[in-house]
Amino acid sequence: MSRLRFFTHYLVESAHMAKLFGLLSFGTISALLGRAMLPVSTVFSIVLFHLSLNFFGATVGMFLRKPQIFGKRVDGTLRPWSYIVWYPWILMSWLSSQHVLRKMIRYPVVSEVHERIFVGGYLGAGKTLPSVLSKHHLCVIDVTCELPRSRALPHDVEYLNIATWDGTPPTVSDIQRSVEWAIERHKQGHAIYVHCAFGIGRSATIASAIIVGMGIRTTWQDAFAYIQEQRPVVRLNAGYKGALIAWTKFRETMNDN
Repeated sequence: MSRLRFFTHYLVESAHMAKLFGLLSFGTISALLGRAMLPVSTVFSIVLFHLSLNFFGATVGMFLRKPQIFGKRVDGTLRPWSYIVWYPWILMSWLSSQHVLRKMIRYPVVSEVHERIFVGGYLGAGKTLPSVLSKHHLCVIDVTCELPRSRALPHDVEYLNIATWDGTPPTVSDIQRSVEWAIERHKQGHAIYVHCAFGIGRSATIASAIIVGMGIRTTWQDAFAYIQEQRPVVRLNAGYKGALIAWTKFRETMNDN
């Protein structure tokens, strides 16, 4: 992998992105409040101040692991106030997932990692599903909190939202809930699509647990390697690995009981 691609993955799926935005936002807010900025128009100052507060608030939400502040409902829709309050972050997430990073890294939106198990990124505002998904009865696990449910998904699709901040791991209970939900539907002959914004980290974490839960692989390390064979772009940061380790211990405790 080139240095550019490695650096891109590092920013996209790690908490370092949150730290970067937090530091930049805090610095900008301090400058604005201290009137230390160069003379600019009042309108520009207000816009810049809103952007800074937005990114600073998102950074706090990431570190506190409170995806609820984004206002995403269980059906995947965002509340109206979410668009007003969080529009800079939503716009940045949408543009980066749909255009900037996808074209820079040049990887497929969706990858089939096992029979009827798919991992990928946000499908966007398109009105049709990718052909690889459209031929299946689809059940979707959405691991984002910052993006609304894609319009490409049929209205009657079975849908589970595991609201998780970019770069931060899902909880053990959310991983287990995803595994149980996926196993039940996969046994019924349905296809499972696990997606985050880019199809790199959050979705790969949940999918690794599902692969283990279904007995396709025995450890999350083997499961991730199995997924990576089909989708080389996936990566797990320390937080994702830690969540899978904790989930493995939770499963062992359940089996002992």
